[in-house]
Parts: sequence; C-alpha cells; structure tokens
Amino acid sequence: MRKAKHGKVATINDLREALAKKRGTDMARLTKTGIFALIAAEVSALAGHKNTISWWRTLKTGGELNPKYHGRILF
Repeated sequence: MRKAKHGKVATINDLREALAKKRGTDMARLTKTGIFALIAAEVSALAGHKNTISWWRTLKTGGELNPKYHGRILF
C-alpha cells in the first residue's frame, strides 16, 4: 500500500500479485489480503501523520473506494 505513489492507485488484486511474487507463489488469497489491507488502513488512519501508508489509494477490484476503510470517502 505504501508503494502507491501520488496520483496513482492500486487494487486489492495488485496487492495480491505483489505479495505472491514476493513469496514465490501463484496468488495470495483475496480474503486474507483484504483483511490485512483493512487492518493496515485502520492503523494508518488512526496513527494520523505518524504513518505514511496511503490507504485511500488502494481500491477495490472494480476501481471503487472500499467503504470499510476508516474515514470512508475523503473528498
């Protein structure tokens, strides 16, 4: 989630592919990736400016914001 640069976005499937590549497997599980992305988003949002995870740049597979993330829609 940290690697999504300003002006760019990533999807959960992008995260799954990156995790799989890093670990040398075919694919990471959707449910577990989603759960840990949600946890990272919540912790990052609650930490405020102390944490630099751009969780709002991680979208659902269809390209929409995840309504479960802390703060929901930011604009």
